[in-house]
Amino acid sequence: MKNTLYSIQVLRGVAALLVVIFHSYIHLEARNIIPKVPALVDIGRAGVDIFFAISGFIMVYISRDSFRMQGGAQDFLMKRIIRVVPIYWVYSLLMATFLFFVPHLFSKGKMFSFSHLVASLLFIPWENNVGDIKPVLGVGWTLNFEMYFYVVFALLLFFSKRYFLPLLAAILLSGYSVGLLFAPVSPVYDVITSPMLFEFLIGCIIGTLYLRRDIVLSGYLCMMLLLVGVLLLILPGIIDVGSAIRTIKWGIPGAILVAGAVFSEKNANIRFHPLLVKLGNSSYSLYLTHIFTVNAVGKIWETVFGEMYGVFIVVATLASTIAGYVAYMVIEKPLTSYLNKQYAAMKTNPAVITT
Repeated sequence: MKNTLYSIQVLRGVAALLVVIFHSYIHLEARNIIPKVPALVDIGRAGVDIFFAISGFIMVYISRDSFRMQGGAQDFLMKRIIRVVPIYWVYSLLMATFLFFVPHLFSKGKMFSFSHLVASLLFIPWENNVGDIKPVLGVGWTLNFEMYFYVVFALLLFFSKRYFLPLLAAILLSGYSVGLLFAPVSPVYDVITSPMLFEFLIGCIIGTLYLRRDIVLSGYLCMMLLLVGVLLLILPGIIDVGSAIRTIKWGIPGAILVAGAVFSEKNANIRFHPLLVKLGNSSYSLYLTHIFTVNAVGKIWETVFGEMYGVFIVVATLASTIAGYVAYMVIEKPLTSYLNKQYAAMKTNPAVITT
């Protein structure tokens, strides 16, 4: 079984770009430069739903031999923390610094709050001073969902693999049912009762099916899945789907894309352009840093080009992609590599930490 699935990496990159494009339009809308984000562009938000399905798939894929293994749950959580937390803290603290020293740069009158910062660093959903339930680094709201899923996943590693999907489904369905029966009591409650958590479950189902050697999809069927996934993602931007919940509107199409992508790679030795793979490798840094880049480009654009916003989206997206890759190479990759080496050394000899 391969260590890296390049189809997943490429899909990560695509998902991150969707979010960047959407937030570039949001930048213009928040400043009344455009009246409203176009409906078709709104599907950029689906990048998050694709990420959630990918996350469910990857957790099953990397933990396939960890069920009921001694130390498996601890090892899983430590590797997830190393992968996600330090780099997120770096950019959260950077954003908090901006909010403390130059709050006038932000719309809606956002201000620094120490309690809000602490809650953000601990992945506790918290209401900020303008009434938004978002962490200091706004895009980090998705990581609150990720961390909850990681905890649930780690607990289920204590059980036999055969019980994993039924137990996960039962936990998420119970949370969702509670949300339907009782009014919200806290931002944390909103996370554990959200239907978006089912997107992780669907990803886990895809991962479980992928690991079965007897399940192989034809190239034609894989292409159909990819096509259907794209068409279903675009559909809400073309026709009004009313108040359809996000999991149905974007979660299921996103999961279909994931299934089509991974089974395509399982069937054949597909080659992807190196730039697409690099985009996927840097997708987490791109996701975390693009808000800074889009706003910086916006400030420069205002000063230099005035109201000429025809190509702003292209420039902001390209600049975000480059900045995200630089951040990945300079900060994320070396930091994650260092911490993984420290953790490996600690497991080998708990009394020794290398420098």
